Amino acid sequence: MGFMDSLKTEQSKSIGGTRCAVCAFLETLPDKDAKEFQAGLEDKRFSHSSIVRASIAEFGVRLNPQSVARHRKKLCVSIT
Repeated sequence: MGFMDSLKTEQSKSIGGTRCAVCAFLETLPDKDAKEFQAGLEDKRFSHSSIVRASIAEFGVRLNPQSVARHRKKLCVSIT
């Protein structure tokens, strides 16, 4: 198997990977809260960790800072 075959195999694995925790969490929020949370994600002044701490304080949900980082970089797997 060549490099490109291995690369295609790895890509197909990641496409079917675990759904993004941030995407799933956003879907559970009422529209107003989801818009505010999304605005916080888009604001570069807030660190990934501060978003995690605020989500715990506001919603009682602990997200992983790495999940937040992937989501913000649009590297998450967001397929259902």
